[in-house]
This record gives sequence, structure tokens and C-alpha cells, in this order.
Amino acid sequence: ILYVFKGHSAEISAIALTEDKAWLASASSDRTVRLWNLKTHEAGPVLKGHRGPVNGVAFSMDGNIVYTASNDGTIQTWDRKTGEFKRVLYKHGFGINAMRRLPQGELLVFGALNGKAHVVDGKTGESVHEFAANQGPYLAIAVQEKPGLLALSGFQKKGGDVIGIIRVVRIGDWAPIETFEDPRGPIWAMDFGSFGTTIYYGGKDDYVTVWQVSP
Repeated sequence: ILYVFKGHSAEISAIALTEDKAWLASASSDRTVRLWNLKTHEAGPVLKGHRGPVNGVAFSMDGNIVYTASNDGTIQTWDRKTGEFKRVLYKHGFGINAMRRLPQGELLVFGALNGKAHVVDGKTGESVHEFAANQGPYLAIAVQEKPGLLALSGFQKKGGDVIGIIRVVRIGDWAPIETFEDPRGPIWAMDFGSFGTTIYYGGKDDYVTVWQVSP
């Protein structure tokens, strides 16, 4: 352990780094996001204002804006330097479980409790794309910059069983690439391997599983 940051009063649900790796943001069920300076190891601003657990956090490309997504169904923006609340960027209505900023821009992807997932413009707050609805919540998001892939995972019911699901799409035109189903249940953590050809994921069991996306 190199360093321990203390301050949250409940579990941490998401973290994010600025592009220059100088700042860390941690989102928590205590309804706050805390900012940490990784160079000085000092605590930065505490972002307070969500009415539910904060499940997603991301920095803007230049690191000056913090995007936060919550169980209260909103995505909000904050000033990274001062911690000042700027505005509610997007209102979804249902709880947002996961959020990521796509590389090389200000597009945000979120997955929600009602099985909906959108791409939102981080500057205007407009939904620029809505993915096909899932029959259960989306729980995690993974991004592979090259060759430009996005994965959404969660669970849905099938024949009376609860199965895990991963949907992989192409960033840009949002065309579906592959869909994977796991009979062992919800998938709530995942990331791409090298070149986007594999996904490592974890869920309700005690395994880390590798799925070969392509070929």
C-alpha cells in the first residue's frame, strides 16, 4: 500500500482519474464524490448535492469538470478546482448504475436501473443515442479506445432464470458486435483485454472469467 485516502463514510462505488493522472475522484454511497490530489496526497473538494448514492464519476477531457451519476437519476457537473456545483446535465428518472466518458471527447455513456442505456453529450446534456433496452439493469461499462469498442453488462430474466449479459457495440455508429450470456447470474464488473478481443468479468460467483469477444 503506497497511500490511503480517508473521508468517505460508506462504500466506494466508482473511481476516475484525470488524463494526466494528477487527480483521483471517488464516488460513494454516502452521496458524495471526493477529489484527491495524487501528487501531494492532499484531499481536494468534496462534491455534495445528490439525493442518492453516487454510482458513477468521470472527468472531462481537460480535467476541469467532474461528471457524477447517481441513484437519484441525474448526471451532474462540478468544477474540479473549487468543487462548485455547475448544473444538472441530464435527468433520466431511474437510478443510474454506471457511467463512463468515451475517449477523445465529452460523450458520456450510462447504464440505468430500468435497463436503459444512453450516450449523452457532456456539453449540451442531449441524449445522442439510446441503446436497445435490456430486460434488467445495466451494471457496468467498459471502453476500449482502439479499435473503438464499448461493452455494457448487467442481467436479465430468461425462462425464469436470471442470467448475466454483456453487449459489445462499436463506438461511433453504435452497431452491435457481439452478445454474451452467462447462466451464473449478474455481471457487475468487467474490462477489455488487449486490442478488445477479450473481456474479463466478475459477478455473483467467486470467479474472474475471460470471454473471447472476437474471433
